[in-house]
Amino acid sequence: MAFQSVFKALTGSEYPHTQFGKPTKATYDFAQVLLHGRVKELYGDVPLLQNVYMIGDNPESDVAGANAAGWSSILVKTGVYDPSDGPPSHSPAHIAEDVEEAVKWAIQREVGQSQLLHSK
Repeated sequence: MAFQSVFKALTGSEYPHTQFGKPTKATYDFAQVLLHGRVKELYGDVPLLQNVYMIGDNPESDVAGANAAGWSSILVKTGVYDPSDGPPSHSPAHIAEDVEEAVKWAIQREVGQSQLLHSK
């Protein structure tokens, strides 16, 4: 939106092309296709990822986009998001202190879900 506003201010006309980026669903859909392709490249024909995690520091783009794409969003406190400003504008699946904690949370969540599936 900022780019489009600057373009219009400079040229007097609307930007004639469609832009993609966070939080548009198309961006997350494209990323998921790339992730699935990489998994196939590395591991062959294995079951595709059931859960995709987005770790980000911006509720407006990272969390909003991940939630809209059906991904699990993890908000970290090491960037744009400042807890002292109140709750995030979009609700993540988890809030972590930093990326390391976020990754550990996602792994633990997956291990726990896997153990539940295998115990049935």
